[in-house]
Amino acid sequence: MCLSELETKVLGLLSSEDEFEQLMGDVLRVLALYNGVLWSSELHRELFTFHTALGEKGIEDIKNIDMAVSKLVEMEILKTDERLKASLADKGFTKELLIFIANQEITRNIILKDPKLKRFIEERERIFGKLLKKKK
Repeated sequence: MCLSELETKVLGLLSSEDEFEQLMGDVLRVLALYNGVLWSSELHRELFTFHTALGEKGIEDIKNIDMAVSKLVEMEILKTDERLKASLADKGFTKELLIFIANQEITRNIILKDPKLKRFIEERERIFGKLLKKKK
């Protein structure tokens, strides 16, 4: 079976040992959890949760996330679109970047098999399970 250029790029990011490429892979993992689409502010928050749940060092500079997203757009793995986002807190709309996986089917099929993402899902289920037991 011959891998497409997109598959090769995604697999390379998911297995990279380079710190910036690992962040790019984590951006893809988190997006895959949310059907491939998140607002920029949601992506920042969910990446923090992802790293915390896995016991990993958090992202020190939020600009690194934005640079990772830009690089993934440049690689044609992600697309972005500035849109109006409703905000109850602001009682109106704010402009924000909507980030989404460009080729959902191929990219998400690869990412959802990723061992690091599976570890996160297992940890999230364990944490939620403990919380539900406490509530009873």
